Amino acid sequence: LGDWARTTWVRAANNDRPFAVDPEGTLWRHEEGTNRPGTSEAFLQSAPFDIDDGNNVMRIKRFVIDRMAGEGDLNAVLRTQRWALDQVEAAKELSFTPTERYRDTRLSGRMMDVRLSAPTTSDWWRIGDLRVDMVTGGRR
Repeated sequence: LGDWARTTWVRAANNDRPFAVDPEGTLWRHEEGTNRPGTSEAFLQSAPFDIDDGNNVMRIKRFVIDRMAGEGDLNAVLRTQRWALDQVEAAKELSFTPTERYRDTRLSGRMMDVRLSAPTTSDWWRIGDLRVDMVTGGRR
């Protein structure tokens, strides 16, 4: 989550808020409140993951978010690459209002990563599953 250093995470019982410890030993209760101090961007960034186990080039047609709660817009950046050590080949920036569940898009690659962010410090959101509508494609 951003640039916060955390060394240990504990999921609290009964679906309560998670706890984390920073390198100085301070215990932090996360997901408390809906605003963050300063002007830093709140974001979630995935690691690159294989699409179809990396066996085929996939054409991505639609990106679907399962937005469980939140206020304000949500931005998503989808980036694809052909091979694990290659540079990013394509990137698409998508914006979602609180009521939008999907965006049609056109991307292709063997690997993809996703970054979700809130454009303002007062926006907040909780995300469930992320889905991608895709078909096997190829390079021309």
